[in-house]
Amino acid sequence: MFPVQPYTKAQLREIVNPEAVPGGNLECYTRVLYDTQTYVAAGSATNLEFFQVVNADKSLSNMEAGGQLPDPKHFNVWWMQCHVLLPESDAAAPTAWGDLQSIVDIRRPRFVLFIEDKPYGEVPLISMPSAGGIHGFGYTDGTGAGVVSHEYANNGAPTGGWWTGGQIWIPPKVNFRGVVFWTGATRAVAADTLIRIGLVGVEYRAIK
Repeated sequence: MFPVQPYTKAQLREIVNPEAVPGGNLECYTRVLYDTQTYVAAGSATNLEFFQVVNADKSLSNMEAGGQLPDPKHFNVWWMQCHVLLPESDAAAPTAWGDLQSIVDIRRPRFVLFIEDKPYGEVPLISMPSAGGIHGFGYTDGTGAGVVSHEYANNGAPTGGWWTGGQIWIPPKVNFRGVVFWTGATRAVAADTLIRIGLVGVEYRAIK
């Protein structure tokens, strides 16, 4: 939902051309700060760290600096999300449902956001659904040698993620990181799988 409100031309000019105020002024807008790491097919890892490096592929990460926000940006976190980017299932041995369960459920993974090493979270990863996508389904076509099976799955219903109530703030030039911890070595899956963590909220930045 968003407001539908009339403005005068003068009001619109003020909105798009804000004046400086004593102490400085920042504009703000809603944004998803996200980063993606690889869950290795063979398993054996016990944790994955996010938001630590700049990635040239902006579909995987939109971090502008490793482990921090550039000055004067501030970020107010309202939701935390996990999106498992499953690779295409092998038609002869579809594994999407089992792989997703191995990643977000069986080893009881939990997510913690650290800001200057102060922890926020211990959130079960399965409680951090993505913002959208397919919940999960499967079907089989054909019979005998011509059988073709398919599976698709996504980390829960698109509810927005884990709600923080806007109580988490990330200041500029302050080290932060997100970590997924598993209780033991991760389980093997069919192929290397990307996990994307998203922090949804309001970014405050310089007016230019």
